[in-house]
Amino acid sequence: MTETTYPTASNIRLLVSDVDGTLLNSKGQLSEKTIEVIQKVTKQYPLVKFVISTGKSEHAIQPLRDQLKLNDTPNHPTSCINGCVIYNENNKVIKEYIIPPESVIDIINLCENYLKDKTLFSFGCYSRNDMIFIRKDFHYHRLRDFYNENTVYIEREEFFQRVLSSDISINKICIFNKDIDVIKEFRKIKLEPFIETNSVLCMTQTGADCLEVMPKDGNKGSSLKNLLETYQFTNDQVIVFGDGENDIPMFDVSAHGVAMENAVDCLKEHANYISKSNDEDGLAVFLEKVFLS
Repeated sequence: MTETTYPTASNIRLLVSDVDGTLLNSKGQLSEKTIEVIQKVTKQYPLVKFVISTGKSEHAIQPLRDQLKLNDTPNHPTSCINGCVIYNENNKVIKEYIIPPESVIDIINLCENYLKDKTLFSFGCYSRNDMIFIRKDFHYHRLRDFYNENTVYIEREEFFQRVLSSDISINKICIFNKDIDVIKEFRKIKLEPFIETNSVLCMTQTGADCLEVMPKDGNKGSSLKNLLETYQFTNDQVIVFGDGENDIPMFDVSAHGVAMENAVDCLKEHANYISKSNDEDGLAVFLEKVFLS
């Protein structure tokens, strides 16, 4: 059996990790080992930046950054909302992508016309650190209580008016339905054809019950390219970690893509390495082999 050749620690300048299913275990927690290893790496290799790359808002991941002590030194950028909002090490926005206002309305109308009678249908719209809902429904409370999102209620007509007047800018739309078959059907019959005819949008699926629509250039790959340009790093100086379909773009940018054992098959096809699962500290295990062995 051929021995795995790992990246050279002295060459790496950027570590980029997805959150759910990668950085966190199945309970949605940072393991003690993950915390310990990341803190050791960032302390022993001060030139290495650790980037959380997530579909969540910057507000939602602050507790994680605190646990990992990433806020203790101004060295670690953040890529949020699937790469639609990028923050530098001083927590200032350096790049942002938004959905055109008319497209926001079109997507919501498409969803409502097809899904309004379906069980637990909902959608939430990310506007930087706010996740806007037009109903205080199950997902409004779930995203606030379990995912630390700053959910905001705005009445439907007011929301439409503020979007069209550009008073509110939308980075991403999440479409939820607890019936997985309904989500599959909606994606195939309605959403994919709509995206194919709209050159400024893209979509991904981040869970069996969730579809996401974003600006075409707003993805984890574009975000990584922006970070590489900003800090003048090359693609072989970055290691990326992920488990989902929305991680594919950043795997295609980096020369070192590490998929968790629990990753979806389509991501594993783009990976250079397969580590252990998120419940077996796959990210920490890989970092140990590169930096601490």
